[in-house]
Amino acid sequence: MGSGPADDLPVAHIHHCYFCGYGRASDTATMLSPSCPICGCALASCREDEWRSSHEPAEAAPVEPSRGLLLTIRVVGWLLAAAVPAALMRAGYEAGGLAMAMGGLGLGGFFLVPLVPNE
Repeated sequence: MGSGPADDLPVAHIHHCYFCGYGRASDTATMLSPSCPICGCALASCREDEWRSSHEPAEAAPVEPSRGLLLTIRVVGWLLAAAVPAALMRAGYEAGGLAMAMGGLGLGGFFLVPLVPNE
């Protein structure tokens, strides 16, 4: 790059990728190559001050749920984890024997997937 007067101008825009976080400075909002060189996704363009304000860390106080509520949710989850597969297995056995009972057990396990912790 040269070191002419155009290089001394302040940067007015940022071309950034929402997917991987890549960003590059630009004098204009127009992009000649609108795809990210890292992941290939489409780049977005915004003014530098908008980009900086959207990337500042927010100071939010953490909200702590009460212990009683967490205990209640956990107990209900364990009861569902025991009751739903058992009920579906019994209904399947009554409807079609052992094969349907196993299908009911699998379906009950599928319904409990949202209760699996992410950590």
